[in-house]
Amino acid sequence: MVHYMKTENMMLARQEWRLALRTFARDWRSGEFTVLLLSIIIAVAATTSVNFLTDALRDAFQRQAADILSADLVIKTPTELDPSWRDKANELGLQQSVAIEFPSVVIHNDAFVLASIKAVDEYFPLRGAIQIATEPFGTPQTADKGPAPNTVWVDARLLSQLQGDIGSTVTVGEKAFTISHIIQLEPGRQGDFYSLAPRLMMARSDLMATGVIQPGSRVKRYYLYAGTGDAIAQFHHWAEQQANSSQEITVADKGRPAIDKTLSRAKDYMSLAGLTTLFIAGLAVVLAARYFAIRHYDMCALLRCFGASSQQLRRLFFIEVCLLGMVSSLLGALLGWGL
Repeated sequence: MVHYMKTENMMLARQEWRLALRTFARDWRSGEFTVLLLSIIIAVAATTSVNFLTDALRDAFQRQAADILSADLVIKTPTELDPSWRDKANELGLQQSVAIEFPSVVIHNDAFVLASIKAVDEYFPLRGAIQIATEPFGTPQTADKGPAPNTVWVDARLLSQLQGDIGSTVTVGEKAFTISHIIQLEPGRQGDFYSLAPRLMMARSDLMATGVIQPGSRVKRYYLYAGTGDAIAQFHHWAEQQANSSQEITVADKGRPAIDKTLSRAKDYMSLAGLTTLFIAGLAVVLAARYFAIRHYDMCALLRCFGASSQQLRRLFFIEVCLLGMVSSLLGALLGWGL
């Protein structure tokens, strides 16, 4: 008896599904779903497009933040890092670079100018590129690494104050250098007080020859790291546990209030626009659903006359509405992704 009832229930369920699919196909062909379908598609597209666009903006901001920072993660410290930091970065497969920044006097003939000196290795920058030129405000050229040994790059302000030119010889400490290019854009430039001074960039391999780094010198070391998002996240977590109070950690996607604020405002604006569209589409769904229900009064009456119960009718239209929701949601999500 129990087996018979289960078999009968399964047959009824299959009949309900067949009837629901047949009704859905008929309503689809007759255009009963047109307004409902378009309303749901617009509502889903408005919501998904905002989310997709916000994610795309966040990725773009993070890439630009990394270019501005010249790395995915930077550690600023007044002293050298322990070799264990380098070993951990190698273990995670990160690219590494070191830049040393300090104030010093640059001499050319009778001109003495206090400048901010930056000594970079052959791997700098890890993200972004340096833009240089062969004359002040000239056509920029892209350089993927710093100056060659025995040469320096200066900004236009320092060149003007030194009253020099491309090819002039300047002295930093005990070593003479040749000015080969003018810096137009420098990734990784910090926004502190000393960065307001005229800029000079040199190869890190020439630093010892200058003799300007002495005990007590005011030196800032920047350890740069670049890699995949997971590797950077792991290294960041490890570095926070190892860092002391004198070491400052900056990650490209964090610690940039201006970028975070801009992204937050853009997301709020797009969410408001999407919510407005969603509200209008919701009204259209309500009106279309009411019209749809009125059009099916006669069909429901006939089915009741043929012996269908109210519960069966509810299941029938529930299946039909679920099918409509899946189709329209898929189309809306694809449209939102396309937008």
